Amino acid sequence: MAVNMTLTHNTILFDLDGTLIDPLADAAAAVNFMCRSFNLPERTHAQVSSGMGRGITNLVIASLPENCGVPVESAERAYRDHYSEHYLDSTTPYGGIIEMLTELKNAGAKTAVLSNKAHEYTVAITDRLFPGLIDLSVGETPGVPLKPDPTPVKLALKKLGAIADTAVYVGDTDVDMQTAANSGLHCITCAWGLRGREFLLEHGADSRFLADTPADVLRILSR
Repeated sequence: MAVNMTLTHNTILFDLDGTLIDPLADAAAAVNFMCRSFNLPERTHAQVSSGMGRGITNLVIASLPENCGVPVESAERAYRDHYSEHYLDSTTPYGGIIEMLTELKNAGAKTAVLSNKAHEYTVAITDRLFPGLIDLSVGETPGVPLKPDPTPVKLALKKLGAIADTAVYVGDTDVDMQTAANSGLHCITCAWGLRGREFLLEHGADSRFLADTPADVLRILSR
């Protein structure tokens, strides 16, 4: 994709997990540390993946067997204890992501990451893996509802000095599609992430805006 491409939208809001980075191995390791801590059966990567996208508390709840007797607060503490030490052990950008972000930067786009991951991890990961390529990183913040509530999007647009008419949302799950819809934004969906092409289409993704690779995101944005 040429550096001098013309963008149809100049503000690009990205989900993080499953969109820019592959977080599954580190998240699964934290979930299974939690499970071992309470003598619960461990979870497969597929099971962990299905519970991701709605924040740590909801991932913990999804990973606990029904009526297991373990308080969610205690289980979440175990998860966070492990994840806080290991969240960058295996987490890496998907292939082509850095090149895509570089092209957007060169084209003058404003970029933000909006995640239901805890704010401290969101900022640390984007700073470490995408230095100089992301203008704003926002994670789970006390007092701010999680996606798909539109509040994080509205706050990000305000901080970027942008408006919804110039923005597009890029994500890989049904939560992301709902976030975009609730915010009045178009959504580019990423088939390489946590849910996959078939799931996204079944849950209402527009095939015209379904990206199989990061290069597809650039092509969609420059139509």
